[in-house]
Amino acid sequence: MPVCYVKTNLKESEVPEGFEGRLAEAISSILKKEIKYIFAVVEYGLRMSNAESTSPTCVVQIHSKAAFDAEKNPEYTRQFNEFIKKELGVPGDRIVFLYCPVEDHNGAIGN
Repeated sequence: MPVCYVKTNLKESEVPEGFEGRLAEAISSILKKEIKYIFAVVEYGLRMSNAESTSPTCVVQIHSKAAFDAEKNPEYTRQFNEFIKKELGVPGDRIVFLYCPVEDHNGAIGN
C-alpha cells in the first residue's frame, strides 16, 4: 500500500492535469506494487526553500511496506527523479526523495 506525497512550490497551473494518476502508475511500475493499492497526494503552491532559493523544488515522500533497502533505493531514485523532472520540470538537484518503510502492523487499508 504505497502512499506517496509530492509537495512542491509550483503553482496549480504548473502541475500537469492527471499528474497524480501518472505518479501512481510510475510508483506501481518502479516499486512493482499493484496500482489498486497506491495512494498519490500532490500538494502545490507551498512556500518552500531549497539551498537558499525559492526556485521550483519538491519533496517526494514514499511510504511502503517491503520495498526499500540500500541496494534498491539508488535505482528507485534514478527512476523517480527522471519521472518528476519530465512531468514537473523541476531540476533533478532540487528534488528530495524520502523513502519511509512501513512495518506490517503500522499500516492498513480500511474495508
